[in-house]
Amino acid sequence: MEAKNDNPKGFFENKKIVEINDAILHSLHSSADDINDLPVNWHQNPKLTTYQNQIKEVIRHEFAASSIFFLKDPRISILLPIYIDILAQMEIKPYFIQMKRSPIEVAESLKKRNGFKIEKSIRLYQKYQRSINNNVENKLTIEFNELINDTEGTINKIKKYIPEITNEYAVVKTEVKNFLDCPLKHHNISDLDYIIQLCDKIRGQKEEINILKKERRPWYKKLIGDTNGPDFLIIGGARCGTTSLFNYLSFHPQVSVSKNKELHFFYAGPDRAGDVHADRKTQAWYENQFKTKTFLDFALKRKKVKGEATPYYLFHPLVPEKVYRLYPEIKLIILLRDPLNRAVSHYYHYHHNIKNNPAEPNISIEDAFKRDLAVNPVEEQKIISDPNYYSYSHQHHSYVLRGDYRKQIARWQKFFPENQMLVLKSEEFYACPYQTLIKVCKFLKIKKYPDNLGEKLKIFNKGGYEPPSEEQRKILAKYFHYTA
Repeated sequence: MEAKNDNPKGFFENKKIVEINDAILHSLHSSADDINDLPVNWHQNPKLTTYQNQIKEVIRHEFAASSIFFLKDPRISILLPIYIDILAQMEIKPYFIQMKRSPIEVAESLKKRNGFKIEKSIRLYQKYQRSINNNVENKLTIEFNELINDTEGTINKIKKYIPEITNEYAVVKTEVKNFLDCPLKHHNISDLDYIIQLCDKIRGQKEEINILKKERRPWYKKLIGDTNGPDFLIIGGARCGTTSLFNYLSFHPQVSVSKNKELHFFYAGPDRAGDVHADRKTQAWYENQFKTKTFLDFALKRKKVKGEATPYYLFHPLVPEKVYRLYPEIKLIILLRDPLNRAVSHYYHYHHNIKNNPAEPNISIEDAFKRDLAVNPVEEQKIISDPNYYSYSHQHHSYVLRGDYRKQIARWQKFFPENQMLVLKSEEFYACPYQTLIKVCKFLKIKKYPDNLGEKLKIFNKGGYEPPSEEQRKILAKYFHYTA
């Protein structure tokens, strides 16, 4: 493609390939500067066959005499699936070179050339890089500054990656040096300097940046990774609506929930090898389960909170102190349900999950309640005496004892003040979920949900069993001696 004012040395994109790529994107109601991802399995659309044939024809016509040829067009980054299919059909072995550059420099360049806002430019950069990473495993990644500052080393890396390239660097050294003219790199700015400038414009202060400067960890890990601990925990109770609340919070744009709902971090438990020890998961592992702040979140000072939900935390006697030692400012959300209804739901849920396990006896609900009251008080004392002790019965067979909410909440109140705890009634949550979510948002100091949540507020992990009759309730109620 011919040279332009913003690129006086010309473009290396093949004009026909660019036109075909634009046509493909247009047929998918997209474009090269669309920040949204393409539809799932878009490349399997039959209407793209014409464009596939056109690409094949360009390759045959223009590169038939070449043992090695290259295609360069940023659009290929987001159209990789179709190009991978085409090259496979033509029995051409592809190599992929991924160029990476500071997203800040890319954003400034696009701002000047195309008039894009910084936010859009960074989202485009992330979209293109994400597509490459999702579609190509065996690729060579080259940093832009690496190419400029160590050209010979970079070319040797390319030769190693593509063994068919046999030219020595000395042969092309002068030509390469003349082309890689540093003044053409218009936006050569330190990322930290740029962030400081941007944050000054947005917030008028440098405090958080100064903290980042003092830390040893690279700034981008701090900003993009942001692997600090959670801001809130849903600690229980089991079968009280924690799964629904966890999922509802995941819909909120200011909330980042853990990769898995229950992380089981704050107590001893079985690891993959079956051994039991209190520190089977490190704090670094735990904090890595929360990915929240992007660069834009930080720069635009978007408030985000992160958390997880493990209902056993409420019942475990040692968890409150460990949570306090690691995260004393954390907020705690507790859902409580009628103790008898909760116990019945717990029983049927558990026995449904283990019905095909011959090691688990299929006992009646009344016998299960009796066993809980006989076994688990002893198990709890063992846990208190030995932090490395794990009790399967205490975690899974505690149908009745888990309803003693007064005792459990008192343990947490020894460490956490009232303003860090939100106690909700499950019955109100099920009946009016939106009203409960308003309370949660106020507690977490985030914006309210939109009014049109609609079908998203379905009940998750709902039990499928017949509730006990009044006569059965009277029989079972005798096991609940405590006052909830």
